[in-house]
Amino acid sequence: MGRGNKLITAVLLIALLFATGGFVGDKAAAPETQSEKTLTSGEVQLIFSLMDTNKDGKISKQEWTNFMGTMFDRLDTGKTGALTPRELSQLKWQAGTFARTGK
Repeated sequence: MGRGNKLITAVLLIALLFATGGFVGDKAAAPETQSEKTLTSGEVQLIFSLMDTNKDGKISKQEWTNFMGTMFDRLDTGKTGALTPRELSQLKWQAGTFARTGK
């Protein structure tokens, strides 16, 4: 799997977790439902391989911010400093291609 596909996959995993409430702070107050998704160990390893740049076994706020900034820059193909619906729809297309081809 190429680095670009790994980046796209990691961003989609993170987006899915935010969209489904996967980052709920208090599990006792918000029990997990079937509609919520948690990361598999392989997904966690993928995210760490991309974000944990100093390889200390933790993702710092700076590492998180750097990764998301890099991904934003990659998605902002028009280099306008803002993402358009078209730029985001291309991400979905790339992810769909990734899922279909298994690359």
